[in-house]
Order: sequence, then C-alpha cells, then structure tokens
Amino acid sequence: MGTQYHISIVVQPSAEASLDKQISQNIEGLLATVNQQMSTYLPDSEISRFNRFDKTEWFPVSEDFARVVSIAQNISTLTLGAFDITVSPLIEVWGFGTKTQYKI
Repeated sequence: MGTQYHISIVVQPSAEASLDKQISQNIEGLLATVNQQMSTYLPDSEISRFNRFDKTEWFPVSEDFARVVSIAQNISTLTLGAFDITVSPLIEVWGFGTKTQYKI
C-alpha cells in the first residue's frame, strides 16, 4: 500500500525452527489478503473494483471491507468530517495517487 514494514518475531529458544517460518508465512498471508482488499494501487483489489463500480445496484463486499468502511464512517462522524474516506480525488490531484497526469 505504498509503504514498507518490518516485523520482529520473538520466540522461545526451545521453539522449533519451523515456527519462525510458519509465523512469517501467516503474517505474509494476512497482509496479502488485506492488500487485495484495500490497496488502491492494485487495479483488481476489492476497493479498486468498488471505486470503479458505476451502477446504483448492490455491490457485494467482504465482511472485512464492510467493517473498515463502517469504522471509517464512525471516525468521520466523531471528527465532524475531518477524517474523510472520500479523499481519493484530492490524493490524485496532489500527485500521491496512481495517476500522474493531474496538475493543480
């Protein structure tokens, strides 16, 4: 999602060597799932498909996606709109998005 991360895994010295690998694979799998749902950089992600959807009928989304949107709407209400999940057009205009043709 346009950033880097680092995770340190601490296990007991007596733990099996394969435990580190298993934990790493589980974390990578979870992050890949989140990325496939929420990344605006992936054209086939759930949010990208949702953002391109131009019909008024129901668009099915995953439970996780719905939960994130619901929480974001609550935060928007609590901040009187200072937190705005519809900020994507501004991100594009300012050149932080996936399109680079825009100028201010």
